[in-house]
Amino acid sequence: MFFEIEYIAFFFPISILGYFFLKKKVSSDFSYFFVILISFLFYGFANKQYVPLLLTSICLNIFFYKLISVHKKKILLFSIISLNLVILSYYKYLFFIFKLVNMNNINVENFVQNPLPIGISFFTFQQIAFQVDRFNNKDNKCRILDYFLFVSFFPQLIAGPIVKFRQLIPQFSQSTKFKMRNNFALGSTIFLIGFFKKVFLADPLSEYTDKIFEIDNFTEVKFFEAWFGALAFTLQIYFDFSGYTDMAIGLAKFFNINLPANFLSPYKSSNIIIFWRNWHITLSNFLRDYVYIPLGGNRYGNVSKNINLFTTMIIGGVWHGAGFNFILWGGIHGLLLLITHNFKTGLNFINKKIKVIFTFIIIIITWVPFKANNFNDTLVIWKAMFGFEKVSFPVSFSFLDKYTSLISNNFIIYEGVIGDQFNFYNLLYLCITGVIIVFFFPNTTTIAKEFFLNTKTNRVKRIFSHKPNILCALIFSIIFVLGLLKNNEQISNFIYYEF
Repeated sequence: MFFEIEYIAFFFPISILGYFFLKKKVSSDFSYFFVILISFLFYGFANKQYVPLLLTSICLNIFFYKLISVHKKKILLFSIISLNLVILSYYKYLFFIFKLVNMNNINVENFVQNPLPIGISFFTFQQIAFQVDRFNNKDNKCRILDYFLFVSFFPQLIAGPIVKFRQLIPQFSQSTKFKMRNNFALGSTIFLIGFFKKVFLADPLSEYTDKIFEIDNFTEVKFFEAWFGALAFTLQIYFDFSGYTDMAIGLAKFFNINLPANFLSPYKSSNIIIFWRNWHITLSNFLRDYVYIPLGGNRYGNVSKNINLFTTMIIGGVWHGAGFNFILWGGIHGLLLLITHNFKTGLNFINKKIKVIFTFIIIIITWVPFKANNFNDTLVIWKAMFGFEKVSFPVSFSFLDKYTSLISNNFIIYEGVIGDQFNFYNLLYLCITGVIIVFFFPNTTTIAKEFFLNTKTNRVKRIFSHKPNILCALIFSIIFVLGLLKNNEQISNFIYYEF
């Protein structure tokens, strides 16, 4: 949506101009109503059959909010939380539940439409957080108009970041003027960084990950195919989701709104605990504040803490999708967190760079069940990654066969990657480029903080850490034009639209 020419050329400029014009010339409330209207139009362009669902969800939560304000009963809070989860489960988990209880004879399509409502997990969790915070007096009272704006604000509606009422709504009343310096210069830069991640890295990588992970009974995945496939998806999901977040944050800047950071160089983490502090930060914070702590957190001893932490990660896995693979993914990360919490002090003697590399390898391996279609496909990829299958080099390397055959006994073969269905060297180039950007370039939050500064920290940061100039404008303009042309040539969809 964000990078489609119709959106960039018409929808977004009209949204910004209309919002500030109405806010200055008519009233703030009228401008808020305008943003709500265009937000519902935005959602309708992406998922028109589910606009009534979004509207119904908001109205139900407003009704219970008003009811709880008058009668502050825990049963009412429990009811609206349960109702939100029932709606989410109906659309997201019904098929999985029927399959789990062996009710394959029931046609789920008679009960629920496909595809999944875009953003349902995000706006559901956001509203649950509001209800809990308001019940605990952490949020101020809000008007119906403010609540609609809080849930539907279009930059973050479909795939986050998950924001809290007190983080978002007060910002709308702080300024009636469009801040050209901050909004246009910084907002467009952050947007284009995300645009670059999505169009030039995430989407090209998806071409290869989809083929490598498309496993059937006749597929024989080998060592390099498995590792490059897993690495490619590790980079793809980061550039895809952080790219969306960057675009959302950049677009919100045009409204004088600061959305919270969602990624802080997570692949540079030296252990899995730090990874989860820096990956999908707003979801991690939600799980901590509304699942882990209410379960008891670390208040009742180490055993209870471990159980609560593991349970929270299982719930985090299930939030991402209905299937055993997501439960497995959440469970693995839960176990890794338990191990790290209990043994991290004993690993202080290891060099930090080594720990970063080791953690990154672990993350690559654990992304496999997240991407694979089922548990069997996960095992196929893992077996190949751990050397239980043959190692296949590109056909062009076959001149090495006379040397490797002496020691490998046909373990090393030269059949290409997936039978040379695609250009292996292009995949290699994309992976190398992605790794360089991940480990050696500053993250978007760092760029945003230092954008208007003149500090000379290092050569890479120096490129970004200065006042906007013609050269930067020219570079980003070229990226923008080439990106639009490239986007028309490739299939594009955000991974987290599925969640």
